[in-house]
Amino acid sequence: MKALISAVLLALSSAVNAQAPPKLMFQTDQGWSPRVNVPADTVLAYGLDSTLPARIADWRAHGYRVGVMTALAWGRYPRYLAQAGDALGDETQQAAGGRALLHDGPQVPYFVPTPRYVAFLADGVREALEAGAESVYLEEPEFWADAGWSPAFKQAWLTHFGTPWQPPDASLPAQAHASQLKVALYRDAVAQACAQVHAWGQAHGRAVACNVATHSLLNYAQWRIVSPQHAFVDAGVDGVVGQVWTGTARAPNTYRGVQGERPFATAFLEFGALHDLARTLDVPAWWLADPVEDNPAHIWRDYRDNWQATLVASLMWPGNAGFEVLPWPNRIFDLTATYPDEHGGRHAIPAAYQRVLQTVFHALDAMPGTGQWQVAGTRGLGVLTSDGLMAQRAAPATSDPLLGEVHGLALPLLLHGMPVQPVSVEQLAQHADTLAQQRVLLWSQQGQGALEAKTAARLADWVRTGGALLRVDDAATLGDAVHDALFEALGVTPEAGTLAPVGRGVVGWLRATPVALSHASDGADRLRTFVQQAAARIALPWQTASALVMQRGPYVIAAGLQVPQEDAIAPTVLNGRYLDLLQSDLPELQRVVLQPGDHRLLLDLDATHDASPRLLAAGGRTTALERANDHLRFALDGIEGRGADDAASVVLALPEAPHAVTLEGKPLDKTHAVYRNGLLRLRVPAHARWQQLDIALAGGR
Repeated sequence: MKALISAVLLALSSAVNAQAPPKLMFQTDQGWSPRVNVPADTVLAYGLDSTLPARIADWRAHGYRVGVMTALAWGRYPRYLAQAGDALGDETQQAAGGRALLHDGPQVPYFVPTPRYVAFLADGVREALEAGAESVYLEEPEFWADAGWSPAFKQAWLTHFGTPWQPPDASLPAQAHASQLKVALYRDAVAQACAQVHAWGQAHGRAVACNVATHSLLNYAQWRIVSPQHAFVDAGVDGVVGQVWTGTARAPNTYRGVQGERPFATAFLEFGALHDLARTLDVPAWWLADPVEDNPAHIWRDYRDNWQATLVASLMWPGNAGFEVLPWPNRIFDLTATYPDEHGGRHAIPAAYQRVLQTVFHALDAMPGTGQWQVAGTRGLGVLTSDGLMAQRAAPATSDPLLGEVHGLALPLLLHGMPVQPVSVEQLAQHADTLAQQRVLLWSQQGQGALEAKTAARLADWVRTGGALLRVDDAATLGDAVHDALFEALGVTPEAGTLAPVGRGVVGWLRATPVALSHASDGADRLRTFVQQAAARIALPWQTASALVMQRGPYVIAAGLQVPQEDAIAPTVLNGRYLDLLQSDLPELQRVVLQPGDHRLLLDLDATHDASPRLLAAGGRTTALERANDHLRFALDGIEGRGADDAASVVLALPEAPHAVTLEGKPLDKTHAVYRNGLLRLRVPAHARWQQLDIALAGGR
């Protein structure tokens, strides 16, 4: 039976490859082992080295679909280092003074994508496809803002612009040119690689997707990295993996003058920016979360708390094709992967955390693609952003290190329960209906630059049909551009702090900078008051909330917003019947109080009135629930356990207590099959092999 199940799943995975994108995937540079038998349908075999064909075959043999993922801006490519030889230094990204920018020592530099380097990547991807990879994921097309001094970059400057290279820090125009070139180089590298991927697929009668894995615009800007982002339009990109995880979400920001980490809020805005990117490119997206992170110095409790925050934030941006449930499973599940705990010891992943992860992965596999807000403040609020955020992060004029240009506008609304959405000016140029769901937009050119006339005209048209556009800039930021394209398109320059009618909408100018507002103790109040006034002028109801709660099918995703005491309002309370999927024992709850900093993934037991038997939650992969002759049957597999503590939990809804439960043909201990309140709770040994469960229903034998 086990061999048959594995063969059927492998055959099905091959059959659907041409039609269905992955739902759950993960990336690894290692082969399969029982401890990394991750409950997902697709593995991304990482890197282009001599072991890749064997790794692809290994994962396929264990029932996974296999794609290949490889780094663009950096990578462990000894074969290419040998090809480049003495020219490697010229092709390494360099800062002023010739300082080499390295990812992990001199053997893993950040590359300038020269024609030779791009050809190497394209050849490596072709070899991966020939070895059996079904899809391609090009990761992290990145140029450091401080880069721009290497000989290869100087040559690319001459080729691209037709003029001699200038030091990027020599002037604002020079820095702008450097950023444009960085974007163009990696945009063209991806376009060339994807063109070859598609050509290979066409020659072999296959539809091969070429995807990009990228951080958000907001994170790249804050981390001082330049990347193509919206410039990938028409570059042949078929999908986007949105890389938000604890490492990016703990990037600090400032609110009411207090600098700190706000992982949920930061991740929410990052996923919002990536949602905007995927919509601009009109491609499917997958949201990443990481149960640990790159920094190994944190304790297990910290990793778990921040994973929950980013997970919940990702689930509040529905419409994605699926999830990258984790990167690097070996650093999470290997028994040698130990991290500190709050007591000063070190140990491998706690059993409870391992059970929660697999239960959540099962829920993500069933997660509906749409959702509705159940608790939220005023909706339809957006903050305009631009890829220009990345172009002002290095000398001669650097913007706010904590990205107050965006956070100063977004956090005062988000932390009061208003699900504010980043809206890129680049999307306005691609999609005429971008603003259909927006009622109020905030814009600042601080750290971003002025709007183009075409974009300003589109915004003006939107205002005339009933929108409210609020500009947040001081006179020093605007300089001589007070009468710029935006105000000219609107035909009005409002007095500072006032709202002026334009058609059926309004335009306002708050004479302050977002950065200054973020640092002022009353800055958030000033901004909210101005937005509230604008909302009133366009008859948009004003509402705040202490939590954000979204429902996606039977799943309830909730976050209690963590704000200073002066912002606190009464906590949100959810009443009903829920399974708490972020607790290892899956407790049933009737009342959930969302305190500040709470992050919940709940299964609403009353979301459906279907009385038939249903599989509600499971700590691993499951086959479809089959019913025949008063028996329910399904199979379960997952990560190999270390002992009884690593057992998998399974919960089913049954109208009556079952007559019997067997595992692999043997009765399951009655203490591991408990029926109460319409729920059958099973405790099953955790194994990296398919185990058959059979439930004889009441009246059956």
